[in-house]
Amino acid sequence: MKNVILAIAAGAAALLATVSVSTTVSAQSFPQEAGSWGGKVRSGPGTNFRQVGSLRNGDPVRLMRDTGVYMGDYPWFEIQFFNGRRGYKWGGILCGFGRPIPGTFQTCTRDNRTNFNNGGGQSTNRGFPVPAQSGGGIVRSG
Repeated sequence: MKNVILAIAAGAAALLATVSVSTTVSAQSFPQEAGSWGGKVRSGPGTNFRQVGSLRNGDPVRLMRDTGVYMGDYPWFEIQFFNGRRGYKWGGILCGFGRPIPGTFQTCTRDNRTNFNNGGGQSTNRGFPVPAQSGGGIVRSG
């Protein structure tokens, strides 16, 4: 009887540990900046939803929320992409710029956030404001 009680207590402790890990992942703050490994943007959280856009490897997105819908080990996120458009992207083809983001696959190897214009003004980098480089134009040495 004592062994049965210990087994039940161990099982309950393992269940509580699992629940707290899941809560930690879904409790992350939104919105947050992330990148894409490329691929389709959908109208809802799943491959059965129609395509509403596509992204290239290294394109920036904003994670608006974790939908709680999983495909394999990764959730679907509601995202904001080019010019404020909204859609859904699977976490397995999203990445973090310089740091891992829970629910996404590793860190990005390409970064398309630095598409500065040459006019010294503010670039929109395919829809996301990016600080302009000071001076603009051509840099000469010597």
